[in-house]
Amino acid sequence: MTWVLITGATSGIGREAALRLARAGARVIATGRDPAKIGALVAEADASGVSLTTAVLDVADPASVDAAARRVEELTGGYGVDVLVNNAGFGEMSPVVLCDAARARRTFETNLLGAARCVRAFLPAMRARGRGRIVNVSSVLGRVVMPLQGVYAGAKHALEAMNDALRLEVEPFGVQVLLLEPGAVDTGFNDVAFRPLDALADDPDWGSAIRRMHAFESSYRRTAARPEALAEVLERLCLGDRPPARVTSPRMARLQLDAMRVAPRAVRESALRIGLALSPPSRPAAAPTKTALVTGAAGGIGRETTYRLAKAGWKVIATDMSPEGLRAVAAHAKEQRLPVETRRMDVTDDAAVRAIAQGVELDLLVNNAGYAEVAPIELATDAAWRDQMAVNVHGMLSVTRAFAPAMIRRRRGRIVNVSSVVGRVTFPFLGVYGASKHAVEAITDALRIELGGFGIEVCAVQPAFIRTGFSARAKASLERYDVTTGPYRKAFEQMDRVLDRLDKLGGEPSDVARAVARAASRPAPQARYQTPLSAWLAVRTVPWLPVSVADEGMARFMGTRR
Repeated sequence: MTWVLITGATSGIGREAALRLARAGARVIATGRDPAKIGALVAEADASGVSLTTAVLDVADPASVDAAARRVEELTGGYGVDVLVNNAGFGEMSPVVLCDAARARRTFETNLLGAARCVRAFLPAMRARGRGRIVNVSSVLGRVVMPLQGVYAGAKHALEAMNDALRLEVEPFGVQVLLLEPGAVDTGFNDVAFRPLDALADDPDWGSAIRRMHAFESSYRRTAARPEALAEVLERLCLGDRPPARVTSPRMARLQLDAMRVAPRAVRESALRIGLALSPPSRPAAAPTKTALVTGAAGGIGRETTYRLAKAGWKVIATDMSPEGLRAVAAHAKEQRLPVETRRMDVTDDAAVRAIAQGVELDLLVNNAGYAEVAPIELATDAAWRDQMAVNVHGMLSVTRAFAPAMIRRRRGRIVNVSSVVGRVTFPFLGVYGASKHAVEAITDALRIELGGFGIEVCAVQPAFIRTGFSARAKASLERYDVTTGPYRKAFEQMDRVLDRLDKLGGEPSDVARAVARAASRPAPQARYQTPLSAWLAVRTVPWLPVSVADEGMARFMGTRR
């Protein structure tokens, strides 16, 4: 008998999977946050002669996850579960610039942090006995981006990064990590997802796209797969002998995903704009002034970017949360007679960001503020996840929401988001950081599609590991975790060597500054800029490799092989 715990099991795919797995003989622990819905599921199971065990579990509530873990320990006599299915999630549609801070955080809290909490709760027992499976339910939006769904796609891109890092980290312990990417499924998901659009139906900027999206809803439901079909796939992933690492289902979703991945980006994004009646990209009018704002301007990349833009004729507003760092930037700028103004701004303080944006009209916004959390997924705490997302993702969203409206009114502007090669290629022990940068990549794509018709161009710069003290900060990050005596000791014994390798593959802050300057000055910027050459090679090869080949190469490079 196999113990299987399913989150979000009271509706849709989770509900059908719970019933199907129970019929197949698994001992299913079906969980959900609503006791009434749990009761309805039990009644349905009893009526069909199926035995289910249930537990209340709200993945967005750490205390609820802890309580569910204690209940599982009691139910199984301390054994734990053989299979964890991270299925709980939701999405709400909105243009990125209109998705408020609370809604964005709620989306990540459930879809990403909820899965991470359950991994922390149920992985240790699997690792201790040397076998187990974790199945993460993502979406095709974990690999492609649709307009009006950028924040949800960002959360699902982040979940895929976490999944891939976790797979590499726990493979030596005999634990399998699998991914299901559903396409269109006829569940109650859309009832929730479409609700925020109703208030925008008459909006002069977004109304036509909203109405077109609602028109697509009926055809979406006609072509969507039944949740029973996805439950069948989940049964194979949970109980099958040799399940694949990644499954996209149904077949139509696989075809759509393959078509979108091979189509040129410009063609793909034009089709999406036409389909949703979004205005085609318009060439912005020439800027009478050249005003730029750089976040994280006191750090290595931000500082070099500030100086380079100022030397190129931009009036630069350099922002950072470090007063000392800003004083150093101001002193150098004054010495070099560069047009740089400094302002203290914490990107995680939404109200403060909005206050600074009042009356400021930018031609260029460089979202650079960020840092890297280094930790195994199993050990990364809620605080580590929240802090990482607060700066790298929600901070970027906050600054963009604050400064983009003026660009929209003027029908002119450019946004450059500093991402990372880790936004496309996942490394073990960099899963938290990688999740944040995968989210940045998805949100960047959504912004480019949504804002192009307003004369706003959006692109990303993807550096490799830049020599700005990354290794020292990574070691300091690891000191917060038990990596010297715990289960990950062997991997981390050689972390110094690995970090030295990463440094050799990386470049200098000035390399990134040059890439940002190119993205800022080109008449028609590319969607992506990589620097140095190692980043260019990585993003064009690794994501296209079979999972087994990519994992083998990464495990050899990072020294995590069994």
